[in-house]
Amino acid sequence: MSGLERVVAFVISAGIVCAASGQSWQNDYTWCHVGSAGNRAATAQEAPIMPGIGSVGYEFNMSQVPVTVGQYWEFVEAYLPHYESPGANFDFTGNWIHIDLQGNVFPPEQQWLNRPATPSFEYAARYVNWLHNGKVNESWAFESGVYDTSTFTGNSDGTYNHVAAPAAGATVWIPTIDEWTKAFHYDPSKNGGGEEGYWLYPHSSDIAPIPGLPGEGGETDAGSPDFLFLFQDVGSYPNAASPWGLLDASGGEREWLSASELGSGRILIPDSSRGNQSWELTDRLDWVLSWPPQLGGTSFRLVTAVPGPSVLPALWCVAVYSLRRQGRSNDTNETLGFARIDRCCDERRIRGGQCL
Repeated sequence: MSGLERVVAFVISAGIVCAASGQSWQNDYTWCHVGSAGNRAATAQEAPIMPGIGSVGYEFNMSQVPVTVGQYWEFVEAYLPHYESPGANFDFTGNWIHIDLQGNVFPPEQQWLNRPATPSFEYAARYVNWLHNGKVNESWAFESGVYDTSTFTGNSDGTYNHVAAPAAGATVWIPTIDEWTKAFHYDPSKNGGGEEGYWLYPHSSDIAPIPGLPGEGGETDAGSPDFLFLFQDVGSYPNAASPWGLLDASGGEREWLSASELGSGRILIPDSSRGNQSWELTDRLDWVLSWPPQLGGTSFRLVTAVPGPSVLPALWCVAVYSLRRQGRSNDTNETLGFARIDRCCDERRIRGGQCL
């Protein structure tokens, strides 16, 4: 029986019936549950450049992959009646959605719909506000709720005034640096026997991911100039998963974080991008980059509070991770597969089909 079949059989035998919860838009995403609330931060040995990151005092769900062009296109259509900037604006549309000098917007081609959306932080924040407000197509729903866009201003010295931290009571937001670090690097059982730790790289390894094409031994499209002009769909490297089943932390496009660099106001982004020749550095646990929040070209993913979406997509994250561990012993695969299920549902505390 394959690793995936074992996971599916366990889910069925456990009698887990999953029902959608929260707002209906949550069903448009695959979510991975990140548990172990109150985990310790990374040590100076694990993260020499930025020790002290990664501790999160609560459980949360994170979208398995970045927001796609298809998902973002719905927002672009909704926001257009409220769009006041003149003409073409790549920072609003990102890659794959074209807007001309007259402000006419053209939908993405079918083959581009599963690529990562790449707006500026300012428009990614509006997207999140829109979701938080139930996709209400009124101007206020885009400008407040999670991020206060009235703070999105700059200064003559090149600094910014953006309040980038999500507001209290937010139901969805862009990951903070600690949430992102935990979701991609922290493993409660990294060293075996329940001993926690941080992987140096975001695909559950202390060795940098292998550049290459999907299905040909590659774990990332970063690290090789051959892939500089090749674009992959989200989720193209299912065997390069984080300890919680998250994908696409290496290569693809870099990702926005809900944090500002002290002194400059630039919004932080982690990880490498497609073709990036310094991926061995930029994929590390303790690497981070600041970037002007009004510039497009960067992707983003979502975080929701727990309880949140259906547990079934989260268990799919578990299945993906279990399959990635193929090649190790069968006993280890079985142990890890069930351990991830326990972790997803916090030791199977399931009521009404929901992870609590």
